[in-house]
Amino acid sequence: MAYEFNVVATARLVRAALHAGVRRMLYLSTAHGYGSHLQGEISERLCPFPVDPYGISHRAAEDIVRAAHAAGK
Repeated sequence: MAYEFNVVATARLVRAALHAGVRRMLYLSTAHGYGSHLQGEISERLCPFPVDPYGISHRAAEDIVRAAHAAGK
């Protein structure tokens, strides 16, 4: 369910936004992409290390958004 909701739905949303000519999209994820025992300062400078389906699926969704951005979309 996490994969379907976070990864597949995000890919569909990105595709729909591109088709509609949306120029900017803000994607909010979760700190769980950085592990399960979150302590101290959490920032995007940390190496991602998701350990459960929830964190893994959010990380994959982030990669979809990041790939669209890197492609200039």
